[in-house]
Amino acid sequence: MGGFDDLDDRYRDPNGPAYQTREARVGPPLAYVAEKLGTALGDLHRAAHGDRVTGAGVGPELRSAFLHALVAYLALGNMLALAEDRGGLTERLLAMSHEDFEAWRWRVSQESSVTG
Repeated sequence: MGGFDDLDDRYRDPNGPAYQTREARVGPPLAYVAEKLGTALGDLHRAAHGDRVTGAGVGPELRSAFLHALVAYLALGNMLALAEDRGGLTERLLAMSHEDFEAWRWRVSQESSVTG
């Protein structure tokens, strides 16, 4: 065992240094962008469940759109570490009822920060 000396290697910033940069911008508030992206995630989740109801299943295009929107949403809120197992997280979220998914999304929105 390496003891406590290697703990810094295990506990890193949730977004990692590769995903960080200081930027100055003028435009719509990032909280507004996060809200719209979260709404899009909810719509994609509803669409995925609608496909299941019709018996079509969740197609690869819908699954991919959900994954990309999910990663962008988490990155915008400085919670990219939640997407470490992207495929697994996508599957777990798509398997949730829409009510449970919206509760998950609400919890993430309460813990996230678009200002760093």
